[in-house]
Amino acid sequence: MKRAPLIVLLAGCSESIPATQILVRVTSDFTDREMPTARIHVERDGREVFASPCVCLDEGATCKRLPLTLGLGPEDPRGPAGGPFRVRATGCSDGALKTRLVGQSATARFVQGRSPLLEMALFRSCRDNFCDRVKTCRDGDGRGGVFATGCS
Repeated sequence: MKRAPLIVLLAGCSESIPATQILVRVTSDFTDREMPTARIHVERDGREVFASPCVCLDEGATCKRLPLTLGLGPEDPRGPAGGPFRVRATGCSDGALKTRLVGQSATARFVQGRSPLLEMALFRSCRDNFCDRVKTCRDGDGRGGVFATGCS
């Protein structure tokens, strides 16, 4: 049975074990007025295993500023890293997350003892470009990651 990725709290411990994790960082070139909310989802085998709460991106007291970050790790850091999973970042133009502006998804997998950074960018140039898993929308600079990415 494959294990679903979980959020990892990074803390010191007495034993030195190479970390098996992925740090997700979401950036955007939208202003907080254009895209006041965002969300990160993680899916494995077609099931949602994690969904962040709706994240307010403006300057309110309970809001966060970009970049958004999320640490993911396998359920058992000493066990097998498991199969691929999909991370999806979505930016919305309303607080209820009903009007999607932009999305990006990436397929990733844990590699034992490795801690890569998964950069996800919600670019204006990809606005309303919701496509299949094969197509990829990139910004004008052609920046890309080491993961298979696509519109979400």
